[in-house]
Amino acid sequence: GVTGTESGLLLATGTLDKKFRILDLDNGKELWSYNLPYIGSSPPVTYGIDNEQYILLNSTGSFSLKKGYPDLVNFGNEIIVFKLEK
Repeated sequence: GVTGTESGLLLATGTLDKKFRILDLDNGKELWSYNLPYIGSSPPVTYGIDNEQYILLNSTGSFSLKKGYPDLVNFGNEIIVFKLEK
């Protein structure tokens, strides 16, 4: 899934290579990536607490991709949260 931000970023998961990517909305350029333990299974969630910004990722695998790529998809149960620097 993909989540867009007001500042022009796309937060993307759900690919066979198990990556979380941050992309520039204007040109599609990858700005940053992170290897997840399992395929991202929902769009990234952003939220704020006490003036701090966070990104939450569900990394559990993908039932739809498992059908097409049974040997490439594994299932697990990880929730990963990033705190953004100010």
